Amino acid sequence: MINRALKAKQLYEEGWSCSQAILMAWADEFGLEPTLASRLADPLSGGMAGTGEMCGAIGGALLVIGLAQGRVSAGDLDVKQRCRNTAKHFIEEFRSQYGEHRCDHLVPQTNRSREEVLAEQHKLCPGIVLGAADILSRILSEEGLTR
Repeated sequence: MINRALKAKQLYEEGWSCSQAILMAWADEFGLEPTLASRLADPLSGGMAGTGEMCGAIGGALLVIGLAQGRVSAGDLDVKQRCRNTAKHFIEEFRSQYGEHRCDHLVPQTNRSREEVLAEQHKLCPGIVLGAADILSRILSEEGLTR
């Protein structure tokens, strides 16, 4: 069995963004080519396109939840609600663990040079990616969404 959380951390440490690392760690489970996973998740990094908003690790995890549980029929509102509930559960767990969901609060950026922010990301983000992936693994398992 693949430890997808460790795989996500490894991918991040190889240079992929937080969002890419999370989605790419689960891509093969859903038949998603790594190149497509990388492209889909790329704009979510840096707190949604580098804006400092929601952490990209959350964005990557939400994409995985969508692959695992998202609806395939526009009228299937029960599936839509279950998927939303799972996504909300993930975000609540992330906030509980990290006290925050915004990238620019997880990695403080005010009054810092780009180099200082990058150094802080290098120090903090591998653990955040690992933690987010652990939360995701647990929730997917609890919901019976793993293969």
